[in-house]
Amino acid sequence: MDNLKIVNGTPPNYELLKAVGLVKEGNIYCYGSTIFNPSDKEIPSDIKYHEQQHSIRQGNNPSEWWNRYCNDPAFRREEEIMAYAKQYRLIKNALTDKDAKEFLEEYAINLSSLYNLGITKSQAATAIRKYDVNA
Repeated sequence: MDNLKIVNGTPPNYELLKAVGLVKEGNIYCYGSTIFNPSDKEIPSDIKYHEQQHSIRQGNNPSEWWNRYCNDPAFRREEEIMAYAKQYRLIKNALTDKDAKEFLEEYAINLSSLYNLGITKSQAATAIRKYDVNA
């Protein structure tokens, strides 16, 4: 996670994100190896880990990844489920089952509400739990 730079501001594709309804209060955005943090709030380590997963998937062409992410809800859903599943695995390995369950609830709320995916909190939690993080 140390390889990601954090910038207090908006990513280069912010206007596209607004146009497709992906700008929400408190959101952060990973563009390449930079996390853009418009709200300037502290970013917890598990969220940095989530964003690192997006950075890895973006490879050397974050613009192409973001265009697909913004225009293809199925791709966006898969990318977010993957990142939340890996984030959840990180938490499960570090905390008690009770605490991990609380994090899963938060992740499911986020997945079902922040990305215009048309899924319920229950569907989101199931998708996060069932994702094969080794795939």
